Parts: sequence; C-alpha cells; structure tokens
Amino acid sequence: MEGEHRDAISAGRDAFLAGDWAGARDAFARALPSGEPRALDGYGQALWFLGEPEAGIEWRERACIAHAERGECDAAGRIAAWVAHQHVIAGRGSLARGWLARGERALATREDCAGAGWVAVERARLAPLAERLEGTARALAIARRAGDADLECFALSILGRSEVEAGRFDDGIAHL
Repeated sequence: MEGEHRDAISAGRDAFLAGDWAGARDAFARALPSGEPRALDGYGQALWFLGEPEAGIEWRERACIAHAERGECDAAGRIAAWVAHQHVIAGRGSLARGWLARGERALATREDCAGAGWVAVERARLAPLAERLEGTARALAIARRAGDADLECFALSILGRSEVEAGRFDDGIAHL
C-alpha cells in the first residue's frame, strides 16, 4: 500500500477516534483507490455514523469481501456479523443469513479465530433458544481462546439473556 493511502487511513482512524465522522469519511475516501479493506471499512462506518446506513452497509460489505479474499478471518467474520445484524434490523432476514453464510465460508479453515466467534454469536442471536444457548457457548469459548474481550462480553450478554429465558435465572443473571 502506498504511503499516501496509509497516511489517509491513519488520518481516518484518528478522526474516527475523535468522533469526527465527516473527517473520517473524507480521509478514508482518499484511500479508497487502494482497495485496502481498512479504507473500505472505515469509509462505510463513517457513512453509517453520518446517517447514511445503506451506503455504510454497502461499503462494509465490500470490506468484508476484501478481508475474506486476503484470508483476514477476524476482520471478515466481525464485519459479516455486523452486516448481518444491520440486515436483521432492517427486516431483511434472508440477506442477514446470506451474510452469515458468507462469513462462515470465509472462516472455513479458521474456526479458531475471533471472527468465527462473531459469526457464531450473531447466528445464535437469530436461532431458537436451544441453538442460541449452544451457539453463544461456542462463541464464548472462541472468545476466550482468541483473547477477544469484546466478543466475550457480547457472548456473555446473549448467553445470560438466553439462560434467563430458559428459566435458569441465577445462571443467566450471573452471566449478565
């Protein structure tokens, strides 16, 4: 990646951390010609925060594909789960399941990476109770092996809610 694009991605991250969504969008836009997945992803996130959810989702979908093509399973899985959830929120269940399947294909040889846990926990959120309990437990195990604290917290919250729903109140509250 050229220095100019690397600098634009760095500027985009800095703007993003400062909550400057327009500045992040503009910086990441300068790096888009590189095809760098981080530029595609940052641009999509910035658009989403700027109130352009459909465009943001589209760019994050492109980032997911680019990460998967590079074999970057953590990023591909995390983004596939996010994209799937956005489609769920918009009432597009078929698209959500399609993005989870895409994430699973990207992770076919890397079941141990954190990305696999993100896909597992998102798939579990969409599942009936028994499958949700199993899927979140799997995601939790992956999170702990991979050392992904964000995934661990998220999986614990879904697991806790599911245990409460299953009538195991004390276990559920302990996880929550």
